[in-house]
Amino acid sequence: MIETAIEYLNELLNLDPDGINELFSPVPVNDAIADHPHAVVGTDGMMTPLGMLNGLASMNGLGLIEAVVNSNGVIMEFRKHVVGCSSVAEPPVQS
Repeated sequence: MIETAIEYLNELLNLDPDGINELFSPVPVNDAIADHPHAVVGTDGMMTPLGMLNGLASMNGLGLIEAVVNSNGVIMEFRKHVVGCSSVAEPPVQS
């Protein structure tokens, strides 16, 4: 199930990277949402649609999705969250 969602998100990201990055931009949420036991909200009080999806996934015992971003905060891909791994895509080393 979570793998299907990741494939779908990556397909949409490939079709319209700018649109998906805009859509997944964080927005401020109120305390009621921030305090919800399943909502994934940043310490800055901001939430993205990924926070809603991960809240739903956690309610159903599924794995979590993370957005891999570059150093400019641009989403490069979605993948299954692995504890202890960074979600920042490092640029390739130029020789």
